[in-house]
Amino acid sequence: MSKIFSLQGKNEELLNLLVQWAQSDDSNSKQFAMYVFEVLSECHLKPEELKKYKESFVSIFQKSL
Repeated sequence: MSKIFSLQGKNEELLNLLVQWAQSDDSNSKQFAMYVFEVLSECHLKPEELKKYKESFVSIFQKSL
């Protein structure tokens, strides 16, 4: 999933989805958001993108943990 979004140049859209899923009351949605975030950040985001999306990452962590 993260590769598809990355190839389409839509990492920001995927991050917005991850934040939404992390806010869900469903624990499976939160776990999935964390997993996709991990893959996205390790494999598809450049260092400058990591800095740019810092607030989104903090939001995902706060809401999922």
